[in-house]
Amino acid sequence: MNNISKSKDKIQRQGLNKWWSKPWHGRGTLQYATGTGKTRCGVLAAAYIAKLTDMEARILILTPTETIRDRSWKDEFYKWGQGDVFEQCVKCVCIQTAYKWVGHTFNLIIADEVHNYMSPKFVNFFVNNRYQKILGLTAYVDKIKLRILSGICPVIHSVTTNEAQDLGLISPFKIYNVPIKLTTSELSEYTKADRTFNSLFPYFNKDLKTMFACMNPSKYDTFLRGKGEILDNTNSSYPYMCNAAMAKRKSILYNASAKLDAVNLISNMNLERKAIIFSQTIEFADKVTDELDNCVSFHSKVSKKKRTENLDLLKSGNSITRISTAKALNEGMNVPDISMAIIASGTSKTKDMIQRIGRTVRWEDGKQALIYRIYVENSQEEKWIASSQEDYNVELLNINEYENNS
Repeated sequence: MNNISKSKDKIQRQGLNKWWSKPWHGRGTLQYATGTGKTRCGVLAAAYIAKLTDMEARILILTPTETIRDRSWKDEFYKWGQGDVFEQCVKCVCIQTAYKWVGHTFNLIIADEVHNYMSPKFVNFFVNNRYQKILGLTAYVDKIKLRILSGICPVIHSVTTNEAQDLGLISPFKIYNVPIKLTTSELSEYTKADRTFNSLFPYFNKDLKTMFACMNPSKYDTFLRGKGEILDNTNSSYPYMCNAAMAKRKSILYNASAKLDAVNLISNMNLERKAIIFSQTIEFADKVTDELDNCVSFHSKVSKKKRTENLDLLKSGNSITRISTAKALNEGMNVPDISMAIIASGTSKTKDMIQRIGRTVRWEDGKQALIYRIYVENSQEEKWIASSQEDYNVELLNINEYENNS
């Protein structure tokens, strides 16, 4: 076992020992940066429970996607010499199926990417079924979901991405923000949508949940009465106009034509690297695949069989060295040899940024990962990147200057 493996093993066992001991008694969440070894923690926990029950344990692994359900966990159990535990004791199920269950009993629940399950719908699984132990695994939980999680399996041990880098548990990485401009026609449409949204959003107290709720006529009527107003011909369309303007603004930013040029240029700057390109829309993800000769797509409109084939093509690395995805590979899927991420569009959520960084930073000797975040300057997107990157050191990269000097 090399020094990196020893360091990871130490962190993992610290977390599991805390999980097992008082006051947690096998109920808690490990919030570990991607690459720190969350999945191995799950394997070790499952193996221990299986041993205690003479291989008769009922162990359920909850996953957010079919890809993680069908590939990741079985591979990890066999990787760590626990294939017999997986075959005899473990069942992997997507939360989209499991939340409907009632009256099941388990010795152990491993809730992979547990932050995804802290919704009123998915929490039903934890309310309607019984389990002796539960181990949550996640890279990040936002404050709202953290409150719900604390009542089921509270976070008991954490390692952030920056801490993991400082400890040498993951490869060092650099983040570059890459500004681009909208075309004249795109800017005109964006400006119109932005003005409409900014004029109407204050009407809903600058609260998205309130705005969405007001799209229900009865709730809108209650909201208006609370403001001392009544529904009339003027305000009746406000919720729909505000929502439409927000959607239009997002669509323009997500699909800006200059982003495709930027992806192409950054890709060509780093031909020796294996890369993942993140988009927010399937339309743009497929445009990237069409633009790059060495790229395949991975998203919900690609068949399950084809997604598997495309991942295998990337892993082989013979001719395919790029995979373009619309959020589907944000979490939970390990793709070997990835050392670069191009984020063509993103969100304001810290969680999304952590997960996308995590796809590139799994430790390899001598590797430094590169993350490029493309954004439309002087737009709402600047605010999103500021929000999601506040804990990271970031450099600005003007690709126009690079192109002119190359």
